[in-house]
Amino acid sequence: KVDGFTLGRFMTRVALMDTISVNSWPRLIIVTLSVEMSPTGIDILKGVKSEAKRIGLDPDQSISMNTEENISTDQTGLGVTAVGLVHEDELRIGRTQPNDSLVIIGEPKVGDEVIQAEKEGKIADLQDLVRLIQLDFIHDLIPVDTQGIAYEARMIAHMVGRQVEFYNNIKMD
Repeated sequence: KVDGFTLGRFMTRVALMDTISVNSWPRLIIVTLSVEMSPTGIDILKGVKSEAKRIGLDPDQSISMNTEENISTDQTGLGVTAVGLVHEDELRIGRTQPNDSLVIIGEPKVGDEVIQAEKEGKIADLQDLVRLIQLDFIHDLIPVDTQGIAYEARMIAHMVGRQVEFYNNIKMD
């Protein structure tokens, strides 16, 4: 369990990272709340706005939101969608090349570990991603989700007709 602000921040971060990682700059954040606006929705929205500001978006111009006012709710539900724009020739999907290296930024964390790891700077954030996307020698950026690093690495290699090879001495799952 986390507070509404934290929920809003991390859910928004996931959507923004997925958008930015393909070099698409977010223009709109759609927030679908399955809770009432006050008090729960207000706290979540503060977290959403906080992440939007981290990449220079004006929350008053870039967030569209719906809440559940007609039915009382017992649990929190939230969906966040980021919509971005990119020219097709600048899209960063499937640019990995044979003999590229796989580099992991941050440490994998799950559940309650995520909150503490962020305080300690051990997980990647939006600023990290924005800096990385500007580097020409980085071909693909993949925010790792619940399927894990190996899955994402295999997917990226498969997209370019290759296989990934892991070294035996990696001390990470």
